[in-house]
Formats: sequence, structure tokens, C-alpha cells
Amino acid sequence: MRAKLFLRFIFFSAVFLTATGQAFAQKAMSTQQWQEDLRYLENVITVERSNLFHVVTQEEFEAAVNELHGKIPTLQHHEIIVGFARLVAMFRIGHTNLPILPWRRNHDSRIGFHRFPLLVYLFPDGVYVRSATEKYREAVGGRVVRLGNLPIEEALEAIRPVVPWENEQYFRSTVPYYLSCPEVLQASGVIDDLQRAPLVIEKDGKEQTIWLEAEPAGRFPADYGTIRPGDGWVDARQFATEPTPLWLKNLGRNFYYEYLTDSKTIYVRHSQVRDESDETIRAFFEKVFQFVDENDVEKLVLDLRLNGGGNNFLNRPIIVGLIQARKINQPGRLFTIIGRRTFSACQNLVNELEKYTETIFVGEPTSENVNFYGDTVQKTLPNSGLNVRLSHLWWQNLDPRDTRQWTAPQIAVDMTFDDYRNNRDPVMETILNYRPRPALTEQLKPLFIDEKLAQARQLATAYLDNPQHKYDSFEDQINRLGYTLMNEQNRDAALQTFKLNVELYPDSANCYDSLAECYWKRGKLDLAIENYEHALAMDPHGPTGANAIRMLQQVRAQAQSSSQK
Repeated sequence: MRAKLFLRFIFFSAVFLTATGQAFAQKAMSTQQWQEDLRYLENVITVERSNLFHVVTQEEFEAAVNELHGKIPTLQHHEIIVGFARLVAMFRIGHTNLPILPWRRNHDSRIGFHRFPLLVYLFPDGVYVRSATEKYREAVGGRVVRLGNLPIEEALEAIRPVVPWENEQYFRSTVPYYLSCPEVLQASGVIDDLQRAPLVIEKDGKEQTIWLEAEPAGRFPADYGTIRPGDGWVDARQFATEPTPLWLKNLGRNFYYEYLTDSKTIYVRHSQVRDESDETIRAFFEKVFQFVDENDVEKLVLDLRLNGGGNNFLNRPIIVGLIQARKINQPGRLFTIIGRRTFSACQNLVNELEKYTETIFVGEPTSENVNFYGDTVQKTLPNSGLNVRLSHLWWQNLDPRDTRQWTAPQIAVDMTFDDYRNNRDPVMETILNYRPRPALTEQLKPLFIDEKLAQARQLATAYLDNPQHKYDSFEDQINRLGYTLMNEQNRDAALQTFKLNVELYPDSANCYDSLAECYWKRGKLDLAIENYEHALAMDPHGPTGANAIRMLQQVRAQAQSSSQK
């Protein structure tokens, strides 16, 4: 009992290392000092960084500040720090954070949080232990059923408020590190004991409980979340019989390329928007484009799925080179792999690829909004010395009205746990097997004109049911087709197109608005009014609703005028 109490005393009084390696004891913080730090943070954000209020209101933030202020006297040291992290995470800006996790590149080592030495990964078929130290070898490859007090799904939601998630992809890429931090788990009600916690996994059809023990934190021996072999860690891929997939080769380099002779494809992995010490991004891509010019290359694959950003001013030679590479800058010849780690300066690159090239995006959505707050200023809290990073630069590569939470792939491909542990890359397999087909609207248009409505419905439904199209904004494509047909005076075909869109997307106010316009132009005023009213009811305060109000006034006046004749 004395030993346990002594350990807890050591933990809460904490001895830390400074950046120079000299140890110092963190000074004890009084309730008043923590509350002063809290008010300082509140003032900095509300006065100097009001730009952060776009997902959460100032009133909501101040209410959360007041709630934490009242709780501080009853909270432990680590719970207060996690409370501060929750406040900063409210803004849901990935760059805006309190870096509490000790394996982050920019973490504050004085915080002194611990870790459970394992990493999970959120696959589409479950949360699996991807890697762990030799001590927990048995856990590797197990599907996580429960952590501490909660089923894993509830544990994820319990710690969600601590994660500065910009979109769901950012959460999925980052939450594994939070799941390995005892202080975050305990402060979120997932575990009771800071020193040890039960992990329930399912492996080989059987459930087993593994007790995790906290250890002093340090950087995971990993590149982009993938454990390096030979560092006392075990990875689920350790016994794979297939060779290492391209996306996991040469992880010690920011970028590399390889020519695949059989498919005449050049594969380029670009994992940081940073120059190497011995090679710049410009020089590297000059080599790539020279190879394309001088060799029999039919496809280029630019793999950005691991790229968390860097310096976006280094993106220019990539874009210019691709624009000039007419040999591969064509539909069906240029592919970009994106994923849950594609973030920050790499989102800038993705935006420019979308605007200026013929690339096809494949994989998962990115973890960044298409227009976003990036670069940060650091504010140091006066008493605790905690460093908070607050975004201040707005990066707008695309239309200011573009509010997409991410860049979605045109061809969605997920990696299952079996894919990972067997070294299979379903994304590259999909690209190598890609065969161009006419756009769906090109296939639908003649069917609507020829009144083959059943075939059109069957084709559209099959397209939507294909998991590769789960992020495709097909609603907009059908809507544009309807207007094309209407402008070509194919009004019957246009009407059937808009009707199908309403059938496929019954929750879209815009679909009803477009259908109403079609009825109006056909002189069906009662049906136009009915559908405009439906659009208004679905979007009373938005732009579609505003348009419906204007059109209802016009159509009703027209209907009244017609009835008086």
C-alpha cells in the first residue's frame, strides 16, 4: 500500500525533464493559480483569437470555461490539464490544441503524462490492436471489445471531447494516441486506475482480458503511425507472407518513387511537405517528371495518404510539373491516394490538384476541411507554463462558399484489418485495375430522353449501392443533368430526372426546389407551389429556403393572375 501511495505521490508531484535534459520539479499549483490560468486563456481567445468561433459560439465557450472554473477545486492535477485540452478542442480545428500527448512532435514534455504501450487502428471492420511492446504481444491482432469500464465504441465517444477533431477522419487518425494515455482515459471516465487498466480483446474467436500497465511516456518508435521493426515492438504485419506494400516502404524518407514495369505505372509516395536534408521536393519531383518523359509510363500514382503537411509553399513544383506532364495529366492516367492522415499543407496540395489537374482521388477522405485555419501562435499560461497553440491564418484555396469538411475520394477504398496484416493494399489494386467508363450522367441522359425510366432508376441505384461511390456527390450531378435537359427543351426528360433525384435524395431541400422550378416552367403551378413549400419547410433559414420564398411569391402571383382571367 505504501509503495502504491508513493508512486501516486511521485506522479502527482511529477519530476520532468526540460528540453536541455535538466530535471526540475514542477511547482505545486493552487486552485487560484489554475483559475487564473483559465481566465487568462479565456481572455486570449475571446479578445485576440475571436476567429476561432465558427463551430462553437463565444457564449458556449464561456459557459464551458465557467463550468471548469467551478470544478477546479475538486479536480486532480491531470484532470485539470485534460479539462483545458477539452476547452481548446471545442473549436474543432486540428491545428488548435493543447499538446498533452507525449508522443507528439511538438508536445510539452513538462506535462508528464504516461502511456499504455500499444497502438490501435480504427478499421472499417473494427478497432484492432495494430502494435504493442513485446510484453503485450498477445494483444497484437486482437479486435478490441472493451477498454476499462466501457465497450470500445463508448470509450471512443467518451474521449472525443478531448480530441481537436476537424472532421471524422481527423478523429479516426488521432484517437489511437489518446486511447493509449491513462490520464486522458481516467479523466474521461473510461478507466479508474491511472496505473493499470483491463483491455478485453477478441482473438481467434475467443475473448481474453489483458491488463495494461502505465509506463513513462516516450516517442513511439513509429513512422506515420507504423511501428519500425526491431525496437522492442510487435506489429500485426510481422508474420505477413506478402512483401511490404509500396505505401509502407522506405518510411525513413519523406518521398520516394518506384516504377512498376508490368503496369507501366510510376508510384510516388509523398509523405511530408518538407525537404529532405539531402534533397529538396523540387529536385525530387524533377527526377520523377524526367523519368515520366523518358520512359514508357501510362499511369502516375501520387500517394498522399500519410502526408500530414509541412510547408505549403513547397507544393508549387509538384503542381507545375503535373500540369506540364501532358503524357499523364489526363483522365484515367493520374491518380492521387488520400486518407485519414492527409492534413494541413497537404490539404493545400490536394486542393491545387483538384483545381489544376485531371487527377482521380482514391482511398479515404482527408482529415482537413478544404478551406481551413492553419498556422498557430503559441500562448503560455502564466502560472502553469502550459503552451496552447491557437490557429490564426485562414487558408482558402477554393471557393469561399466551399464548406466541405474534407476532400472525398471519387473512388472510395477502405483497408480492412486482414488487408493490413497480410500486406495487401486494396487502394493500389483498385488503381491498377481501373478501367475508364462514361460518366453516370452520360449513361443516364439517353435513357431519360428515350423514356426508359426503369433502366435509368436501376442504373442510378446500382451506382449508389457501390461502396466505391459512397462519397460521390451524385445528387449534384443528377441536378445538373436535369437543368441541361431543361435548357435543351427536353422538359419531359428533365422532369423525370428531377423526380428521380427527389426519390434518391428525399432529405434534400434543393432537390424539391429544382423539381418545383421544372413544374413552374411547364406551367404546372400547383405542383410548383407544393414543391417550393416542401423545400421551404426543409430549409426555412438557409439559401434554398430563401429562394423558395422568392419563387413562391412569384408563382402564387402568377397563379392568382391566371385564375382571374
